[in-house]
Amino acid sequence: MHRGSKKIIEKKIVLSILKLTNQNVVDVKIISKDSKFDSKKVKLCLIKLSQEGLITFNDEFVELNSISRIMLSIKAIELGADIENATSLLCWQEFEGLAAIALERNNFSVKKNLRFTYLKKRNEMDIVGLKKPIILCIDCKHWHQEITYSSLKSIVKDQIKRTKALMDSLPNISTKLECTMWKNGIFIPAILSLVPNRYKFCNLVPIIPILQLQDFLNQLRGNIQQIKIFKKTFSHLNLGS
Repeated sequence: MHRGSKKIIEKKIVLSILKLTNQNVVDVKIISKDSKFDSKKVKLCLIKLSQEGLITFNDEFVELNSISRIMLSIKAIELGADIENATSLLCWQEFEGLAAIALERNNFSVKKNLRFTYLKKRNEMDIVGLKKPIILCIDCKHWHQEITYSSLKSIVKDQIKRTKALMDSLPNISTKLECTMWKNGIFIPAILSLVPNRYKFCNLVPIIPILQLQDFLNQLRGNIQQIKIFKKTFSHLNLGS
């Protein structure tokens, strides 16, 4: 069997796994039935995926967590699957949840789906990561297809506006964020995407593929002069400290 055929088989099996693992565990027989490949081919593929650290496989069952499902979705795209098809098999909560886990592992406190009002307009920030003095304001984009630069510019413009609105709205009794107890805050707008994009930045706002979030966090302090930031002083809140 030539390499191209192996890739097609692996792609179809990966898509079947994603389709069937909403409950995290699935029987190999069900994967075989859904992908329309015999058990031998399916098991060989599952062993390979297990060796790559993408799934847990014990000869009868396949088990995935949210991180595994994200990585497997990207694997399907690398194998030639349609982006829309591969990413549509993931739920929104998995995407946001993985981002929150990465931030928490890097000692950020996390607020998801933060709603706030500024100038009588309601806003929502998908994820806010806080680690003194940084307030990372993230817009999660579950893109199903390649995005044009003009569309990206519009998305970035909106995220900059939301970030500034959040900054200007603080302190606010209805928006409880620990940064209001700091002396200074550095607000950083960012876009988080599921799959890699040709654009790393847009108007100095970082465009971060989810699997590169850890690298971004590692390098954030060193690169902070090269990205768009907004600074605010909260010293008036600390008069008694």
